[in-house]
Amino acid sequence: MRRFKALFAVPRPDFDRIRADTTRFLAWPGTRHTVAARFPLDDCAAAHELVESGNKIGTVVVKPQR
Repeated sequence: MRRFKALFAVPRPDFDRIRADTTRFLAWPGTRHTVAARFPLDDCAAAHELVESGNKIGTVVVKPQR
């Protein structure tokens, strides 16, 4: 099982390496990136609750509204 986290506080060279490694991994044949749920920013609390519940498979996406 692989776990990914976006770490925006890491130094830029490390962040660039992490992004490149993740991109290569997702490009491998048969690799699937699953989105468990999408939430608007106004519902950030519900997104956080889902992550804490442990009842998800995949990434929880929070999108700003336009």
